[in-house]
Amino acid sequence: MEGALEYLIENPSQLSYLLVLGGLIAAGLGVPITEDVYLLASGALAQRGVVSLPGIFGVCFFGVIVGDILIYVIARRLGQAAYNRPIFARLMPPARREHMEGLIERRGGLIVFGARFVAGLRMPVFAIAAVHGMGLARFLACDIAALVLSAPLVIGLGYLFSSEIAAVAAGLGSARNWILIGVLCAVVAVVAGYALRRFLRGRAEVVKEDEDSKA
Repeated sequence: MEGALEYLIENPSQLSYLLVLGGLIAAGLGVPITEDVYLLASGALAQRGVVSLPGIFGVCFFGVIVGDILIYVIARRLGQAAYNRPIFARLMPPARREHMEGLIERRGGLIVFGARFVAGLRMPVFAIAAVHGMGLARFLACDIAALVLSAPLVIGLGYLFSSEIAAVAAGLGSARNWILIGVLCAVVAVVAGYALRRFLRGRAEVVKEDEDSKA
């Protein structure tokens, strides 16, 4: 990872946008260089004035989404045969796959959302979701919601700490885990608050009905 990261940063050119775009699409399809390399490099290149920050944001979002859609479309067309592909078998052995299939059947959207934060799960989880019939619109909604949180963070880290990019890359996995935990806690808090409001509203209606019946 560090070698690819250093190459992108130390060899800036007018082709940087295309290199980032192509790299993100390839990473989404399972090439063994993670998306984070290109996102971090994009931030560092923007900080050094090689690319514009808004422009590289757009390129990164487009490249990631295109890669994810290609995973979805290929897996949907292959169906169960997608599980026989070597890269899938390596990342998601049968026992792990069966466990993930059960999770996707019960909490498909949430699992797709969470997979965006875990590099090793991203591609196989997206493929399983497609094979199991998750609609493209729902898939993209969950994926984009997670991407809106994760991509600006990684690009921003590359921008702010371009001189310490290797250290940032090394600790990025932990940072993503904390973000995911924070998001899940926020979701639980919102759901709990909604449930509490409904409960209190129901209690208030019961009390009002009792008072009306006594009157």
